[in-house]
Parts: sequence; structure tokens; C-alpha cells
Amino acid sequence: MNYEIVAAYLAGECTETERQEIEQWIAASPENANEFGRYQVLWKRSRGNYESFEPDMKRAWDRIRPAEEVATRRLPQPGAWRWLSRVAAVLLMGVLLAGGLYFYRKGADAQMVWVEQSTSEGQKTRLQLTDGTVVWLNATSRLRFPKTFTGTTREVYLEGEAFFEVARDTTQPFLIHTGPTVTRVLGTSFDVRGYPGTDSVEVTVVEGKVSFAQRDQQEGAVLLTPGEKAVWSPKERQITESTNSNPNFLAWKTGRLLFRDAPLREVLPVLEQHFGVDMRAQNPALLHCRLTGTFEQARLEQILEVFAYGSGITHEKKNNTYVLDGKGCPTSQ
Repeated sequence: MNYEIVAAYLAGECTETERQEIEQWIAASPENANEFGRYQVLWKRSRGNYESFEPDMKRAWDRIRPAEEVATRRLPQPGAWRWLSRVAAVLLMGVLLAGGLYFYRKGADAQMVWVEQSTSEGQKTRLQLTDGTVVWLNATSRLRFPKTFTGTTREVYLEGEAFFEVARDTTQPFLIHTGPTVTRVLGTSFDVRGYPGTDSVEVTVVEGKVSFAQRDQQEGAVLLTPGEKAVWSPKERQITESTNSNPNFLAWKTGRLLFRDAPLREVLPVLEQHFGVDMRAQNPALLHCRLTGTFEQARLEQILEVFAYGSGITHEKKNNTYVLDGKGCPTSQ
């Protein structure tokens, strides 16, 4: 990745095309996200220098424009402030990278050490970070975090889904970067879901208050309280707030499934996600049948037995697909 574009992105001087290029590059691999994290730390530590940095504009012009244009084009006029700000950002990043100034605000001249924890399909894990924050990582997820939190913020990077119980520290906010979004808290508990390749990033709050925003549009942040959720959509590039109506959003963590007069059309997607299987109703009338029950650490076969007892629904397993059959239920049920 061209660090000139990275500098412009961090300084808020990049174009829409460059912004998309940067965010796609970050999401492409953990290595890219790790590299961007180093750029971001470097930039934040040098933020004060950016205000007073006086770039060599002639050198910047010579570097950015092709050599054949240097001899014929003049430097931009003072009115082109946005362009000059971008060049200043590029030069500052170049100076910092060349000097190797990866340092902590507290004065430790050392590069931040990052740790990465990932889970495979069907696997979940619990982590405790050095600040006391507890993280439950769902299956096929990845969390990247510093070995030790330093500076003015605690920042981690998530791909997939995790539930956070953040240790409260009003002097050092906790930030979770998920795709192009940032979740910011001081101390609370909430769920973040944003798998690579999916169409959204979702945050659901259990306790406390959570700020959720697109990384490059912090002024559009929404504040969420317990029982609320927000979904960021890449198509509209906006955040939608709502009340959380899904009682099973933490079933992956708690092992508890709750259904209250729920039609089978709503139950099957929950079971598919929870157990990692495909489910299909042979008879469409089955989707009108309703289920009520609470299942604690239950196996799928046990839940399907309840289906058979309550609605006469049978099932057959074919590879990783469960095919349900029966006479079904009327639409009024």
C-alpha cells in the first residue's frame, strides 16, 4: 500500500476512491490490518507535530508529480489549501517512517507488540486482556490486540463476532475496529458482529453506553443504550438504530435458545446459525407451525424431538442438511 494514500487517509485528505481502496486493503488480510494499525499508532503519536509541521513544498511537488511535469508546471497557489494539507500529511508520514518513530506517548521507544487470537469453525474461546477486559470470541473470528495497552486509547481489531465486557477506564477509551466502523466505550458489555464478506456490521448493547460510527465519519456516531442495536450497511454507508428484538443474539455465548410462539420460518435460521447446519422444510406448510420453549445447552436432535412431539414434524439428516417433513400447520396457527 502506498503510504502517501495512507497519510492522506489518516489526515482526512483522501478522495472517496482512495478511502475505499484503503478500507478494502485493510479488510483483505490480518497482515494488512496489522500494518495499518502500526501506521495509525504512529500517526496518533505524531498528531501534535502535524499542526506545526512545515513541509518543503517544492520537494513535495517534485515527488508527487511525474518528472516530466516538474519542469513545466508551477507550484500550486496558496489558495489550494486542501492540496497543501494533503502534501504536508504525506511528507510528515514520510519523515516519520524514514526515522522509524514508532514510539509510545509515555516515552518508551519501542514498537507496539500485537497479539492475534483466532477461532475455527465450531470453536469459541474466552480471553482476558491486560486491562481486565474480558472477550468471548465466536467461531471463525479473529481478534488482534496489543500485548499491553499504552497511550490514550485501548484499540483492538475484530473480524467476526465477539462479546466484550470492557474494564472501565475513563482516561483510556476502548475502541473496536470492525471493517470500516469503530465502536467506542469507556466500560460496558455488548456484542459486535462483522464477519468478512458479509453485508453489515452490527452492535448490540447489554449494559452501559456504546458509541458506534463509521471510521471516517465520527461526527455521525450514534449512542446506544441497553436493549438497543445499530447496523452499518455498506450499500447505503449509513447506520440504522433499532430496539433489539432478537432474544437469541447471544445464544452462541450462553448456549441458551428461547422461542415464544415463534413460527418455524423464524426458528430455522436461528438453528442453522447456532448449530452450523442447513435446514429445509419439505412441506412449505411446516413454516406456519409455531414453537415455544427454552433450551439450555440443548443438542439439535433434542430440539427436533420437541418439534415431533408438538407438531408431528419428522426430520432426516442428509450430510449437513436436516430435511423436515409433516403435514404442516394452518396459517392461522
